[in-house]
Amino acid sequence: MRRFPEQLPSPVAGLPSDPGVALAGLSKGVRQLLDGLMEGRPLLWLGSTGTRKDVGWWFRKARVWMAVFETEIVLLAHGERPFVERAAMEDLGEAQYNVVTGELVLEPAPSLSLKKLVLSPVEAGQVLSQIRK
Repeated sequence: MRRFPEQLPSPVAGLPSDPGVALAGLSKGVRQLLDGLMEGRPLLWLGSTGTRKDVGWWFRKARVWMAVFETEIVLLAHGERPFVERAAMEDLGEAQYNVVTGELVLEPAPSLSLKKLVLSPVEAGQVLSQIRK
């Protein structure tokens, strides 16, 4: 099976250098979760996925967000029971994009319970370039 893509886009995702500008479009709950995780580190990529997670709301699931830092990837969703999982970059050596399902597969990543995330091919390419740089 051919992995996507043969040539990855540039690892620079183009987020503004001011974290306040990068986080301006987030909901208050997601922003609070992310503010607690940033710890003064630069945010390399931030995006919402098409994946949803049960976080204790009655009638719907919350959207999962992905934040990429130099040393780790953080998955988060805000709700009654906030969802936060971290995976070190060195644990994602076999990560790939499945073009049939449109999912970024984060493998082996033993620390993650959620290993498949729905992303566009361009977004997945940006995340993969961060993992493999």
